[in-house]
Amino acid sequence: MLMETADLLTTVSELPALPHVASRLFQLLNDPKSGAADVESTISTDPGLVANVLQLANSGFFARRRKITSIRDAVVLLGLKRVTDVAMCSMFAAVLPARLPAYGFRARDFHLHCLAVAAISEHVATARGQRQPAFLFSAALLHDIGKLALAAFFQKTQPDRIDGELIETTAGERTAFGLDHAEIGEAAIAQWKLPPSFAAVARWHHEPDQDPHNDYALLIDIVHVADALAHRFGFGSSGVQAQRDEPIADRLRPSEEQINQIAEETIDQIRELERILHD
Repeated sequence: MLMETADLLTTVSELPALPHVASRLFQLLNDPKSGAADVESTISTDPGLVANVLQLANSGFFARRRKITSIRDAVVLLGLKRVTDVAMCSMFAAVLPARLPAYGFRARDFHLHCLAVAAISEHVATARGQRQPAFLFSAALLHDIGKLALAAFFQKTQPDRIDGELIETTAGERTAFGLDHAEIGEAAIAQWKLPPSFAAVARWHHEPDQDPHNDYALLIDIVHVADALAHRFGFGSSGVQAQRDEPIADRLRPSEEQINQIAEETIDQIRELERILHD
């Protein structure tokens, strides 16, 4: 059934908001007058966030040789941008529902896919000798944010259908809702007042060559490749039915040797991040 687009956009405005800390951190990163003390004081306003950031900062993916015991340590040892990535992992997990109706999978599985794409994105950039675009990890983490809005709309308009006929493709989303998760994801990013590069990734990660502006081409290409590899490595959004793989952009196609190396370096780290955030 084709739903009213206006109603769907209203649902975006009703999504649980990321903590104010999220938009504040990105404001600080773009403010040349801000520094480590500002980031430290912003994160420290939320004791639960502090605890999660410290756990994540000492994980295999983010950690350095020295144990991190305070937010100040994290800022000094990891840097301002990296601490923001760590904080985003925690804040995103906090706003997820238990399940995503219409797709038929747990929010934990959805979050695992998002974590995988974020982690793999950085390794793809390194493997292909590309500089890492600003906020690569966090932008990749939120690439599928539109699915939260579509799932919430499904639950709101069809409460008697637990999962109904599961949606497996973007074409299926358009048939059911009139928009796909990439289109609505762009609006969700704007609602959360996050950087425009995040909106570009959400909108074009399935169709990088269709972006009419081309302002964030490298960022979108990397996330596009990482999304395909996440499915290949078994980190699909659903534990039941993985979504179809997207073709890897020719300009960033990793070799099989590089793909195997990325898998070896990331799979255990991704599982560790999942355990910290969900166990």
